[in-house]
Amino acid sequence: MHYFNLIKSKPKDKIVRKKVKYSFSIYEKPIIKEEISTKEEQREYYNQFKKQDSRIKVWLNNISKLQESLINSFDINKIIVKEYDLPFPKRLFINNISSMYYKGRVGRQLDLLVYHDNIPLAYIQYGSPVLNKQLAEWIKNKYGKINFSFINKKIVDLSVCISFGILTKFLSGKLAVFVALSKEIINIFNEKYGTDIEAVFTTSVFGKSSLYNRVRNLKYLGLTEGLHSVLPEECIEEIQKLYKKHFPHRKIKKTALAEHVIRMYDHLQEAGIKLSFKIPKLVRGVYVCETLLSLKDNLEYWYNRWFLPRRSRILANDL
Repeated sequence: MHYFNLIKSKPKDKIVRKKVKYSFSIYEKPIIKEEISTKEEQREYYNQFKKQDSRIKVWLNNISKLQESLINSFDINKIIVKEYDLPFPKRLFINNISSMYYKGRVGRQLDLLVYHDNIPLAYIQYGSPVLNKQLAEWIKNKYGKINFSFINKKIVDLSVCISFGILTKFLSGKLAVFVALSKEIINIFNEKYGTDIEAVFTTSVFGKSSLYNRVRNLKYLGLTEGLHSVLPEECIEEIQKLYKKHFPHRKIKKTALAEHVIRMYDHLQEAGIKLSFKIPKLVRGVYVCETLLSLKDNLEYWYNRWFLPRRSRILANDL
């Protein structure tokens, strides 16, 4: 049975680094928020840094109209997976469909779109694993030690998993998760990079995730705490200025890389040096999937466990 089709790209020989660094994207006069306690507050904060695109907005409206025809005729046999083929830059598109602020990735990366026949439903991106406390503990328990070369062959990060359009009301977001955790789709990454992936890690946008909640074979490992690396330009300049003043013997990187800026901020805080602002904490849920089932199994499970019950409830309420 034909469950997916893929347009493959040439493999890339890219060495994955131990640490992933992101550059900041600065927009005009965003205001820092010193405390972010809800997902809604985080979305509002991130929106300051995003560039909204009217073309994508029109496109999304048109896609929603096309998706309406699938509510009563959804057929899992028509699910198709392709490498990203939309006419919009990837980062711009992600930031227009997601509540998070996406700054881009380095290292290995595979961007896929999930279609129902010719109607797009969701965006999936795999990337190199980014180490956090929960991931480090899991690696030590499973493999005994952290060997980055070995880890990059066995673990992949599900860095983007977003559905869009009216079918989000019918849990197409969970459909995207089940597609992303399927053997055949993970094998696309394996073929591209010569890996042998055994586990998929992912993190929520904020706190525990409703998207990942009760997803079969996806285990919650706990919350990771850090600091938001999306900052207004004047905050970055203040950190650099004070750091140069109090630690003149230490070098400041010319590019305002997130990891480096946060490290300078931590040094200033530890030294008791006051700034005019506080960087808000970032709390995310960490999840792992070690059991990769077939795409057929995952699609059938999603359709019967999630889609049909949700459709029945929505249609019953509309009567």
